[in-house]
Amino acid sequence: MRFLLESVKGSAGLLPRYDFVYPFIEAVRFHNWQCGEKMDEAVFLECPKSGYLATNCIPVGSVEFCLDWYRQMGVYAIPPLNIPEFLDPLVRRRVFRTNDLAADGTKYFGKSMTVIKSEKNGWYTDYHGSEPMLFANEVKNICSEWRLFVCDGEILGLKCYAGQAFVPPDKKYCETVVNAVDKNGGFRAYTLDVLVLENGDTDILELHDFFACGLYGFSDPAAIRKMAILTQRRLLGRL
Repeated sequence: MRFLLESVKGSAGLLPRYDFVYPFIEAVRFHNWQCGEKMDEAVFLECPKSGYLATNCIPVGSVEFCLDWYRQMGVYAIPPLNIPEFLDPLVRRRVFRTNDLAADGTKYFGKSMTVIKSEKNGWYTDYHGSEPMLFANEVKNICSEWRLFVCDGEILGLKCYAGQAFVPPDKKYCETVVNAVDKNGGFRAYTLDVLVLENGDTDILELHDFFACGLYGFSDPAAIRKMAILTQRRLLGRL
């Protein structure tokens, strides 16, 4: 595999643009060492190029960098995972999807269901538009936020990215969510973001495909390689 690592413009393609790119350099080294020969390659690119549009290439970088590569590979729309509807029974705050939100005195965070990092994402008290959006009510008194790295139904890593690092999520709840995704989701590699509230409850925040993804210290070389490959194959329709 060739991992296409987004580099800083003007750095002669030698300086990774994001810190989450570095673990993929180690993943390439580790896999080649395991195989005893050069099987993988890390390639630094400022932007996707025609010579790297192939199924043995995987983009690693910003959302824009990755989506540009997928567009050139013929995948023109990659919707965000957000909170899949089959997980609604496990969500502990109010979650709904609509294009007609009437003001009720509550603030809701709205996210596009079709566009990653959409300009429409943000806080709403009311909304009336042509595109349905996913809404979740405002949550206060959050102690911590965590990212779980999941592959083939197994939680491979858990990292705190906001709040108190000694207030972890509920293990049983997280496993219940992962089991539901494994049964209904149709995707094998992803990240699961969760909230931990002051009352001790853990709640789903959202899910993400494993690309353009903050790792927050998760750097298992074999795991990130496998997760990146599985994600690329699914998005290209090869799984």
